[in-house]
Amino acid sequence: MYTVICQILTILNQYKKGLLKNVSKNTRGVHYLEIGMLWRKLYLSGTPLKKLALDFDENVQVISRCIWLAKIPQELKDKIKEHPETFTREILVNVFAAKRRHCEKENFKVLRREVQRLLEKGAGTKPLLKKRKKTIIPKISLDPSYNILKSVDLEYRLKQALGFRNQIVFDKNGGGELKFFFQDEKALEALLDMLCGDNVV
Repeated sequence: MYTVICQILTILNQYKKGLLKNVSKNTRGVHYLEIGMLWRKLYLSGTPLKKLALDFDENVQVISRCIWLAKIPQELKDKIKEHPETFTREILVNVFAAKRRHCEKENFKVLRREVQRLLEKGAGTKPLLKKRKKTIIPKISLDPSYNILKSVDLEYRLKQALGFRNQIVFDKNGGGELKFFFQDEKALEALLDMLCGDNVV
């Protein structure tokens, strides 16, 4: 464990001071592969990410992404290391690792294809990984004054049935929002028992 920590510190200190032998500022990204493999050893041995971030004065997200880089197939690592001018820190950490779920599908098929494309196009080429489509949740336009009499009636009936204060607000399409209010965790558990019974996880 101590040896691994010393190795990481040595690499990080070299990187931050710009003293990596025969490596220019624009080609240091591949060394995140080496750092990631060492961090991965510590992580798998039980060291939490937050502790790694504290011990090595690095961002948790960067450490997490470097640990993922250590997972990619060895033949891809070898290709990347052979072309440090193409695979910059931006590409490795902020693109590949940031989109790791997409990259590792079908045994890293997407990543293999992108690595090969970048090798053919050469340094300076931008990755073409698809951006994840954001799920758009339609907004409910609630109006506390709409159907207020029905709201008050239902709130009273729920209070009588469950014993919990609640709030019901409708929108003009018939949808709406239901809120329950509870004092503490014990009260919440009691409410969940009434609503879900044995189905509470």
